[in-house]
Amino acid sequence: MKHAHSPAHTHRWWALLCLVLAGSTALVIGQGSGRSASQERAPLAINACHVSPIVENLDRSARFYQELGLEVGLPPGNEPLPWDGRPEHLDIHGLPEARIRFIGARMPGIQCGVEIVEFGGLDRSPVHRRLQDPGAATMLVFVRDLEPVLARLTQAGVPVVTAGGAPVTMGDGRTRAVVVTDPDGHFVEIAQPDPLPATTVPASSNVVGLGLRLTVADLDRTLSLYRDRLGLELSGGVRTKDAAITKLLGLPEAEYRLAGTDVPIRPSGARGSQGTVHLEFIEFADGIDAVRRSSRIQDPGSYRLMFGMRDLDVALQALAGARFDVISTHGEPVSMQFGTSLWRIAALPEHDNLFLVVMQGPLPLAAGPPAR
Repeated sequence: MKHAHSPAHTHRWWALLCLVLAGSTALVIGQGSGRSASQERAPLAINACHVSPIVENLDRSARFYQELGLEVGLPPGNEPLPWDGRPEHLDIHGLPEARIRFIGARMPGIQCGVEIVEFGGLDRSPVHRRLQDPGAATMLVFVRDLEPVLARLTQAGVPVVTAGGAPVTMGDGRTRAVVVTDPDGHFVEIAQPDPLPATTVPASSNVVGLGLRLTVADLDRTLSLYRDRLGLELSGGVRTKDAAITKLLGLPEAEYRLAGTDVPIRPSGARGSQGTVHLEFIEFADGIDAVRRSSRIQDPGSYRLMFGMRDLDVALQALAGARFDVISTHGEPVSMQFGTSLWRIAALPEHDNLFLVVMQGPLPLAAGPPAR
């Protein structure tokens, strides 16, 4: 997804996304951003890549995300997807004795998107969060036409979370959205914004944008992490109440607080910018019952989010200051070689059990030890 980069365009696209959820322009960047002194420095988090559900059965989940309209490189017939052979991928997650397999689900021409992951060869305990529970992740999928996607999912018996089982119309009466769940209970919001954002994704692709919304227990604490420590320009946090939104989310009418931003997608080679991943955090008022359900990174129902860092060691120090410990093998970043470049990668959980995969690269091979 590659957008125009004028300030006016950025303002319109951000306002549109906030309209999808909040029905309000209160969250436009620059209004109530609460920018801290630490944000005056160069941000540590400079781009994002995959939003990444952890699943019980990769073959089943890959077919679901293909039905959403994403490109998934499934093998012919019903051949199962293979297990990965690089031990570094397991060391990143601190699971050297396990197995792992994964597959990308992307928009045409965009390197980053969705990465679906299954772990095997070890104990797994599926976790099922409700949308209001801290740690519940909702993938945001922006489409040109909602109807054919919903028709395919309905025919496949996919559960609909939205009250009434049909899309909700919001804002000016033209933007429509519905929330469903994938085979592991991960939430997926499919939205048809009107007007659509500018994009260079081919017209053959119904999907034009992706994002992630995380339910959090304490929005101020979340802002302290992502805005003040990692440098993301998160805006919002105003207490809001909108019956259409709570209907969309399948919840009783209640107040909520929302903050969000657009994070550049990691550049791919010489192609430069490939657009943005939309990132949101939502805190529900005390009137909605919420239960914290912890999970490990290998448990189906867990979720990863991948960030590129300007300086991985400095970023890990900042995260350690928030009492987040690296879970990668030996408690330190893993070095992986791809071609003639080196990447350093680590994983760690944050406050609300979202697993952050933080990385720095490409680096010259002399910047660290070679991949094992």
